[in-house]
Amino acid sequence: RNHLGQPLDRDSRGRQAQGRSWHNPSTRTQGAAQRRPHGQSMAELEVQREYKHALSRGKNPEMVAAAQAADSASHKELNSLRARVENSECFDCTAKKPGWAVLPHGIFVCIDCAQVHRRLGRHISQVKAVNTGTYLWYPHELAVVRAIGNGVAARAYSTAPPKLAAGADPAAKLARAMEKYEEQRWGPPAFVKAAHETVQEPARALALG
Repeated sequence: RNHLGQPLDRDSRGRQAQGRSWHNPSTRTQGAAQRRPHGQSMAELEVQREYKHALSRGKNPEMVAAAQAADSASHKELNSLRARVENSECFDCTAKKPGWAVLPHGIFVCIDCAQVHRRLGRHISQVKAVNTGTYLWYPHELAVVRAIGNGVAARAYSTAPPKLAAGADPAAKLARAMEKYEEQRWGPPAFVKAAHETVQEPARALALG
C-alpha cells in the first residue's frame, strides 16, 4: 500500500522493491569500503605480508631461542639502519634520532609517536625499541625495516600531508595517525612502487654520470 493506504499495482510494487534493493546494497557497500582492513592493500611488499603471516602464527620456543642468540647482531643492524640519513628524523614528526620502529610500516619514530602508534592497536601498528635490549627482534621483523625505512615510506605515503612538528599536541598526533594509518584518508600506501623507485634511483644516477 502507498502512504494513503491504497493498494499498489504490480508495477508500483516492483518499482518500490527495485528502489529498496538499489539503496540498501549501496549503503552496505559504502560501509564495507570504509571498514576495509588497512592491511589488505595490494601495494604491500612481500616482507610485509610475511610479517603479518608470522604474527598470526605466533612464536615457538625455537624462534625465541634463535632471536636471543642473534640479539646482539640484530640490535647492531637496527642501530646501523637508524643511523642512515633518511632515518635520522622521526617519520611522523620532526623529532631527531628516533629510537623506535613501527611494523608493518617499517618506519622509525620518536618515543612520543611510538606511544601514538601503540594507541592505534597492534592490528595496525606494532612498536618496538631499536636501541635497547628490551625487545627481541625476529627475522621477519628485521626484514621489514631493512626493506623500507623512512625513505621508502615517505614515497609510499607521498599523498599524505607534511609531518607534524615534534612539539605538536598529542591529540593532533593521534588524529593524524588515525587518518594516515587506520582510515587511510589519503589512500593506501604504495610500498611496492616506492621500493622500486628507490632501487632504480642509483641505476639512473650511474647512467647519467
